[in-house]
Amino acid sequence: MTDPEPPEDPLAALRERIERTQEAVDRLAAETAKAQTANGTSTGAPPTEDAAAEAQALTALLHTVRGLVPEELWRQLAEVIRQLLLLLRGILDWWIERIAPGDAPGGPVVQDIPVD
Repeated sequence: MTDPEPPEDPLAALRERIERTQEAVDRLAAETAKAQTANGTSTGAPPTEDAAAEAQALTALLHTVRGLVPEELWRQLAEVIRQLLLLLRGILDWWIERIAPGDAPGGPVVQDIPVD
């Protein structure tokens, strides 16, 4: 009598995907730094194929996480992220107004139109 194969642990699969994604990110960062050094530039875009592979890996990771998290918790997490992004937008707007008050648009320009 043989024991049935134990079911695959979803968290172990998630850990493995995260590790592979991290390795891909590290590899992409090293390639970008190498390309920048070779070109003598301080900024540069990563190779298109690597960027596409990274996007696919991140998408797969999100789908895996999405499958592990209950729907209600996922909604709560989405709301927390939304609130954090709104907070970040507010902070950025505040800083932009303080750094360059003359350069930032202050709203619509109002002109009086004479009515005869």
